[in-house]
Amino acid sequence: MATNLKQLTQNEELLCGGHRACAGCTGSNILRQIMLTAGKDTVVGGATGCMEVVTTIFPYIAQTTPYHWKDLAMKVEKALATDGPAFLNLLMPCTPGWHFDPAIGIDLAREAVECNFWPIFEVENGVYKINKKPKDKMPVADWMKKQGRFKHLFKPGNEHVLESTQAFVDKEWEKLLKLEESAS
Repeated sequence: MATNLKQLTQNEELLCGGHRACAGCTGSNILRQIMLTAGKDTVVGGATGCMEVVTTIFPYIAQTTPYHWKDLAMKVEKALATDGPAFLNLLMPCTPGWHFDPAIGIDLAREAVECNFWPIFEVENGVYKINKKPKDKMPVADWMKKQGRFKHLFKPGNEHVLESTQAFVDKEWEKLLKLEESAS
């Protein structure tokens, strides 16, 4: 085992380059340091987060909600049939964390899609496909208003935050539309 930095730098680099972590990501630096110290034949387990996503190239990526049960089932089946790693990103409304009436949890998942906060899409072998495009897009503020975690944003003087949130969601939706369009 290495006991100083000079010794660590002599160890084999086990976190390969080419991962998709953000520039300056502290998570990848931490993982790299762990692997330099622990050496080969080591499995690093951590809470699900960025490192599980950025260190693997996925042939299949999908995003959906529990409200869209048929889409969810189809994407689970595709992920299981994929030859290689797959990543499913599911919106999970959290009653205590989001502060909402438990009776509306699944509806919040639906509304997140209807306001484009949580688009339903998939990426198969690098090709983007949006699976649900809202017909009558609702404002993101209508979705946020039902959650106590955003209560402070509806106080006078915070209108600019709601406007910039809507602008951000709209910009991200436009980027997703362009990614899908470039596949055609």
